[in-house]
Amino acid sequence: MGFPGLVGVAHPGEGAGRVSQSRRMSLAETVANTGSGMLISWLIGLVVYPAFGFPVGAGQALALTAIFTVVSVARGYAWRRAFERFRRS
Repeated sequence: MGFPGLVGVAHPGEGAGRVSQSRRMSLAETVANTGSGMLISWLIGLVVYPAFGFPVGAGQALALTAIFTVVSVARGYAWRRAFERFRRS
């Protein structure tokens, strides 16, 4: 039983039969992962910030969550590109 969006492409040096995702499925996975992470972070922020003496409203917690998410995505992208560069050298 396969997964929709997965393409049977062997990557050089990584073993035959390795299955890779299509770009569309990679995007869907990234959006789902980031979106669910934002939701969880926002909900936790609504509890944690006040517990540490920083009263915030839902909008403020969402803004803080968005800032941290953008920084996290940029960090993850930078590391991924760095490791890809190291892998190729």
